[in-house]
Amino acid sequence: MIKEKNDIKTQAKTHALDIVIALTELVTLICFIKGNPAWKGGLFILFSGIATVLFYRYLAFSKKPYFYTGLVFGSIAIVLFIWFGMSI
Repeated sequence: MIKEKNDIKTQAKTHALDIVIALTELVTLICFIKGNPAWKGGLFILFSGIATVLFYRYLAFSKKPYFYTGLVFGSIAIVLFIWFGMSI
């Protein structure tokens, strides 16, 4: 019974994260179209989320491609964060 509750909580968090990612993509696109520099921040959030998921998968499965791909996405996120910070 406890495991079922934990599975439900995990699934709920996963679905909520999917919705947050979709909304962040939408807001990022709107900012880009309107010429608002906040689109860089939106991309930072998206790439950070992708890197986090990949690092978590690496910890869970110990597959090196997850780690290296996470490093790539994390590096892109850091560059976007610096770029966004410099354009404010």
